[in-house]
Amino acid sequence: MNLLTLASRIVVLGFVCLVGVAQAKPIIYSGTLGTTPVVMELNIRSDGKVEGRYFSSMEHVTHSLFGSRGDQGSLALEVNDDDDSDVVDDESEAKPSISRVLTLRAAGEQGWQGEWREGETAPVVVMLSPAAPMESTAVVKLSPFMQSLYALSMYDFLFQQGYELKMAKEGVVNGYQVEWWQDPLTNFSMFQVISGYPAEQREQLNAKLRDDFWQILMRPTWCGDNNIFGVKIGFLSPNVASYIISGQHSCPGAAHPTSEIFTRTFRVSDATLLSLSDLLWVGERPVPDEDAIENDYWEDTFSVWLKEQFDKLYPSQMSKTGDAEGEFDGCNYTYESIWVDTPWYLTRKGIYFQTMTPNMLSTCNDSGWEVLPWKLVNQHRGRLQDLTLP
Repeated sequence: MNLLTLASRIVVLGFVCLVGVAQAKPIIYSGTLGTTPVVMELNIRSDGKVEGRYFSSMEHVTHSLFGSRGDQGSLALEVNDDDDSDVVDDESEAKPSISRVLTLRAAGEQGWQGEWREGETAPVVVMLSPAAPMESTAVVKLSPFMQSLYALSMYDFLFQQGYELKMAKEGVVNGYQVEWWQDPLTNFSMFQVISGYPAEQREQLNAKLRDDFWQILMRPTWCGDNNIFGVKIGFLSPNVASYIISGQHSCPGAAHPTSEIFTRTFRVSDATLLSLSDLLWVGERPVPDEDAIENDYWEDTFSVWLKEQFDKLYPSQMSKTGDAEGEFDGCNYTYESIWVDTPWYLTRKGIYFQTMTPNMLSTCNDSGWEVLPWKLVNQHRGRLQDLTLP
């Protein structure tokens, strides 16, 4: 069994970047920690600071490495995981953390060798060499999801090897047939559109969906098994595709779970990611470029306008001030500020705005009704006037 196959059965253990000189991007290494195969990613910054991650064939966990490069080019790194070593529960007392230190010096053709020390145990020899990229003929034989991951991150690709996504279910959304593909390591799923669009448009859209899937899983806030994330398709039409990724992650040591919301709306013709101002604009015209829109527009113009519309459409819901059956979540719908930077996506009925608590860590208790009907949207079209909407 070769090292790449072994690496695929390991878990991601952090993110490490080690090189002999400053690098523009992380470098991936394969090798051994003692007799255990490891894959390591190292990044040496121009200021001498080093970051990285590694995984071994002994465990399926991500370990983060942080440290610095010395004057002679050697690297001194320490594992710095968000573990629960200092979390106290009802049945046990906090255990002191055990230091895990890695020292490396340049060896051979861009390789590294050194020692691994864990607490007071005897040091273990570490040998690392740059991981060889796959031949292009081998890459094209990978599944679409694995091709996407290989293009995004070789380290995460090596970690994922041997854990191919499986098709979990099929369905029909707005007349479009979709398949849901599930990651066996996290149970997180993403959809792929199977029919309803021309082949080129469908593949462009599906490629964006696959990239989104992996980028969510590669986020630093993804903490082991303490994550519950899901994808909901908001709207599929000949011209737009919109969905929301939402859920919670609870990292060891955190006082409370944190909610995260990611919304995506694409123009189907070229898989371009759309902004809200592409579709909806209530300020002076012409609509400026996205990066030229002042914060005042969102804070003083758009939020006030949106609140006025919802006051008329949903007077009962808009009167709530955050107290729901004795539970205060801070979501005061009488304030315009709740509509600033609100995540949004498209639905069959209109644009849905997902209200969040003031700290943006969770959704509001009473959310679920905040839809701006298409009739109003079409009266205030944004930058893309020719894009057909419902």
